[in-house]
Amino acid sequence: MSIIYLLAALALGLAGALVFAALTARWRIAVDLTPVEHAIVAVAVQTGWALAAGDWWAGAAIGIALFVGREHAQAEARYIAAHGGSRRATPRLPELGALSPSVWRVGDVLDVAAPAAATLILAGVIHAAT
Repeated sequence: MSIIYLLAALALGLAGALVFAALTARWRIAVDLTPVEHAIVAVAVQTGWALAAGDWWAGAAIGIALFVGREHAQAEARYIAAHGGSRRATPRLPELGALSPSVWRVGDVLDVAAPAAATLILAGVIHAAT
């Protein structure tokens, strides 16, 4: 039963993010709202985990880790592309090169910070209420 909660919450989170993206496109909002979409998905993952396992803090960690991994992979791809597009042409391992501030943009940091803030605030509020 707990896997059903987890999958249902993830599906609802993804659907919510898609609806949010569709509405912002329809309203022609010219601001990058992917951090909000990522926060919606992270909170959905957190909620699914909390319903399945009863631990809001672990759900927050999973939601944050999802987007840390995603943004690190994108930074790694940008690092490889900046060095000729070949993994072997990079001066250091791409996994470590992706940690360089030169390959991170403000939007990338916000794509991690928004889900982190949303999930940690939710876990803190629920922890304080119980």
